[in-house]
This record gives sequence, C-alpha cells and structure tokens, in this order.
Amino acid sequence: MKRTQEMPPREGQELVLYWTASPSTRCVLVTARKTVDLQLLCGGVVERRTENVDPRVARDIARQWQMEYDIARSRSSTPISVCSECGDEAPVIYTSNRGIERRLCQSCGHEWIAGTTGR
Repeated sequence: MKRTQEMPPREGQELVLYWTASPSTRCVLVTARKTVDLQLLCGGVVERRTENVDPRVARDIARQWQMEYDIARSRSSTPISVCSECGDEAPVIYTSNRGIERRLCQSCGHEWIAGTTGR
C-alpha cells in the first residue's frame, strides 16, 4: 500500500477515534456521505487504510490493527524514548562511539541527547 499524507477532514466528513498509541499514532473511522474508511495514521501519514468498510466490521479491524501495532512495537529493536515537548515516541537516531544516543521527535522536531532534556 502506498503511504499518503493525512488530509484534514473535508466538509461533511466525520472522524471517530478508535484508539491511540501516542499523540501522532491513531486509528480513526472516516465517514463521508455513503462511504466509511478505516485509517491508521502515524505522524500525519496514512500507514494503513481499508476503504468502504462495513461499520459493523470496522471495530474488529481496528482491534486487529492495534494488536499488530502493539506486537510490532514490543518487538522493535530500536530503543524508544518519549519526547518532553509533545509526548510522542522518539527512536534513537544516532549513537556515537562513546555510547551517546541522540534522539529526534518526528512529530515536533525536538532533538536531545538521551538522558538529558527528553524523558
């Protein structure tokens, strides 16, 4: 699936939040006229989308996506820290030969050395 930028809701659209893992990672149901789409949004990018889903089935799909997201996150070998500016997750982006880890929040752009101004 091609990743696309998240678009703001258009007139006549409604968003229903199913779950959220961080300020920038959430699963939403988007309704517009006669169509219902389920989207997994990560950092403003649509990571997964199911178009024209039956609303009765959307909740089950959202739960499945949440389980898959949680499993992938728990298996990640990349150490995760929480940004002190926006509260989103920030992976290590650089480790020096002295073991100093630099972090960068992809949501707000805040950058810090692990163990200092981040959490």
